[in-house]
Amino acid sequence: MGIQKTNITYGENTNDKIPLKNIMVDGYFIDCFGKINIKQTYINNYNTPIEAMYNFSLVSSSVVTDLKMVIGDRTLVGLIKERGEARETYDKAVIEKQKTTLLEKVSETDYRIS
Repeated sequence: MGIQKTNITYGENTNDKIPLKNIMVDGYFIDCFGKINIKQTYINNYNTPIEAMYNFSLVSSSVVTDLKMVIGDRTLVGLIKERGEARETYDKAVIEKQKTTLLEKVSETDYRIS
């Protein structure tokens, strides 16, 4: 498994990128299977919260099994749901002005967190 490309964009201009500050990778292998943990650090240098899109690619044989995000002093742990249910939960949270996130597989190798 390897990261092919990654970036975080914000605002309406997808060329506005938040720079990657740090990356740490660790993992282990058992027979022909591996578990890889990837920790990337991005810092919002603005005075206000921003709504961002995190885009990343993995090789097509990869599987995302969990998601944990640390934002300031909060830790968000993802729940795996079917696509329709996940989208419905996310849209409802946005309407209710709750802080929320959604991880979607957008192609064979590309993922997006919004």
